[in-house]
Amino acid sequence: MLPTDLSATELARMTGLAIDATWNCATRITGSTRVVQWTAPQFCAEEILAVAPSVLPVLGALRVEWRIGEVSWNENWPLAFDFHWLREITRGFPLGTRPVRVRCNCDIPSTVRLKGPWASLIWRDQEGRTRVLAVRGQDANWRVEVAAPVDPVPMAPTRPVAPTRMDELMRAFTGSTSVEWLRGLFADSCSLRWKELAERIGARPDQLDDLSTYFRALTTTEEDAIWRASESADGLAKLQQLLGALAAGELETFQERLREDLERQGVSFWRGVTGEWLNAVAGEAPASWSSAETAARLEASARRLLSLLIRDDLASLLVLLRAQAEQEWASLAPWYRRRIEESCGALSETTRSETASSGNVLEEVSLWMKKLHQRLHLQAADAARTNARNALSAAFASSVKGCDGMLPLAEFLFDATAQGDAALERILDGDWRPCFDSEGAAKLIGGPICETLGRRISLELLLPFLSKKAWTLARQGLSDAEIRQTGNGQLSVRRMDEVEARNSSREDAALLLSAVFTSRLEAPADDMIHMVHEDRRSLQGNECDASWHRLIRAYGLPSPQLPSTPCEATLRIEVPWNWSEAWCNAPLKRDAGYLDKFMQLSLTMQEMTRHWLPALCLTSPARFDAPNNVLPLLVYAASQACVERKQAEFGYATMSPNMVQRAAASATARLPEILAPLYQSLQASGRTRTAEFYSPDRAKLIISAVQRQPKALATLLAGDTFLLEYCFQIAGMCRELRAVAGRNPAQALKKLGQFSDEIAKACQRGMRKIYPDESYRGLGTIYLLEATRVLAGGSIQSGLRASLTLETSTGMRRYEAAA
Repeated sequence: MLPTDLSATELARMTGLAIDATWNCATRITGSTRVVQWTAPQFCAEEILAVAPSVLPVLGALRVEWRIGEVSWNENWPLAFDFHWLREITRGFPLGTRPVRVRCNCDIPSTVRLKGPWASLIWRDQEGRTRVLAVRGQDANWRVEVAAPVDPVPMAPTRPVAPTRMDELMRAFTGSTSVEWLRGLFADSCSLRWKELAERIGARPDQLDDLSTYFRALTTTEEDAIWRASESADGLAKLQQLLGALAAGELETFQERLREDLERQGVSFWRGVTGEWLNAVAGEAPASWSSAETAARLEASARRLLSLLIRDDLASLLVLLRAQAEQEWASLAPWYRRRIEESCGALSETTRSETASSGNVLEEVSLWMKKLHQRLHLQAADAARTNARNALSAAFASSVKGCDGMLPLAEFLFDATAQGDAALERILDGDWRPCFDSEGAAKLIGGPICETLGRRISLELLLPFLSKKAWTLARQGLSDAEIRQTGNGQLSVRRMDEVEARNSSREDAALLLSAVFTSRLEAPADDMIHMVHEDRRSLQGNECDASWHRLIRAYGLPSPQLPSTPCEATLRIEVPWNWSEAWCNAPLKRDAGYLDKFMQLSLTMQEMTRHWLPALCLTSPARFDAPNNVLPLLVYAASQACVERKQAEFGYATMSPNMVQRAAASATARLPEILAPLYQSLQASGRTRTAEFYSPDRAKLIISAVQRQPKALATLLAGDTFLLEYCFQIAGMCRELRAVAGRNPAQALKKLGQFSDEIAKACQRGMRKIYPDESYRGLGTIYLLEATRVLAGGSIQSGLRASLTLETSTGMRRYEAAA
């Protein structure tokens, strides 16, 4: 079914044309296509209907073509890995301590299909060029597909094949990327190497000092974007040209210049130097850049960058350093040789000679690295396409609402040439390939599709922490290690001993502690890697979903209208890896802010568990047939969080019967609203007898029953205390690790592995003791992420990412609540 026609006012707002009530309108229906022609008073709408879209009167006509069907195009997605691997390969020397972005120089070929009803708004601008704005109905049942293209080439052999060259991913395995060379240079401040390099490239040591200070104030994504731009002086000049207005706070001027660049370059602008820097700094789609927080972040970053670029000596020095990094790599300079030998063992005499080049290295890189490299590339293609599909779905779900519920898809611009006219006809028919394979006659210049396609697909790649001993004994096993993929493009390589133990909590702890370990370094703050929890479940649209809806609302996500058929739902929570540093800054008991900080932490975490526990436990309709087990959990969910400042109590004292009674009584206000959706769902499913146990009218009777048999509620309240004690233990470990890291990195790395095991074992032991039900398995990871967020002062508006994905047989929808 096609949406209803748009009014003149709505069309004027979407296109910028001077359409009003005086314009003429005519309609023609051909098959499944309906065409509505609007013209200025001096033209006849019926006559203009007969002309081709490319010869519409300039600024005097607008054609709206409604269709139901499919739009498609082929896309080569640029791929990057956000690579993190902390390992000790030389005594006291951690390699790969901070993530790097690895640009693989390989694209992921994909075919993109969008299926559903859409409209094309067509007009010609004052320069005679044809413009098309593709829109869709807000409530349209759209389906997004990103699949591998049909490949006529015979299938590749299933056995892994070694890479043919020392590409960026292989260099990341060995810690020899160019940005690590730069970090190593800055770490060697005032060393002999520092002075020799300054003399060789004609720089003063104080200039290197200034550049080093500047880079230490950047995030890791900013560092990568600027390092990429410094491949040429022209790249830095382009940045400086566009960012002047942004740094001055002239947002409208900046947006106008950005619009001009997009019209000249199309979607390729976002994959250039300036576009990648803007995406790295903003972290969100351009449609959100007008928000006060994002605009302030962009302005501050632009000022910081211009403070560097206005100094011609530093800008020139940065270009020289980039060239020097590549020159030393090509000649396999001592710094690069040492890094590779630390990872792969001693190089041969031929490779170690002064005349050797980096082209000789690949043959001597360990075979396990080559195998792992190949397997990662094979799996990355699937992960990248999943990530692309999720990004497109999220972009559509969060598009700015237009007129009459219409949402923008894409905006196109066509040159007034025969080639442009041919491309226009194909795009109106749903074949959008001309915007990606023509030579400039058709350009994709705006809309959520343009913004999504303009972003490089970055997959977070996490390799296991390896101490020196583990590095020696276990690295060969990584060639066949499990590669675990999450739903949004995070790949985690897990050693077989961890896979067999299903010890994901140890992996989470190691990631947290490695952030604490590396935060001692004066280096860019990482914003590439995230700690992640995914809650996956099948939703039936029945009584089990009420607690889940309550949970997702707590994260600022909308409660979607669930389809009548079962669907797969994934709730994904992410916090930035660098937030983990907050653990080692948690106050001690003797500190003035200790009580306030942990009172706040306790209240927030108690409230969090009151949302998560029912959602984790009440996943089966059969659960509700045992109200004696369910009702204490619902009373717990409705109870108020508690702290006693005078007694320095961070929760309910469950050894006191009066406190348990008080906790149950505090549920009086919220219990009816928690019971209401459960009662209604049970009634709707025909289980009327069971429903009566959960009637909101029985809330006081339920609380009284729980008070008479308080053991189950007391156990749940004791879980709050246990989990907070768990936080105290982790904070102590982090402070100790931070202190040791500054004095003895080798000892700190040893403790990192030891503490990871202790955190995992304590969590598992406590979960089994207090929450024996398997439904609570993921609570330890959730608590770790949420406590990290609270200690870091983070929220949905400042770094926490929450997303919801719903998949059915007819398509996928994705929703995000993230800054």
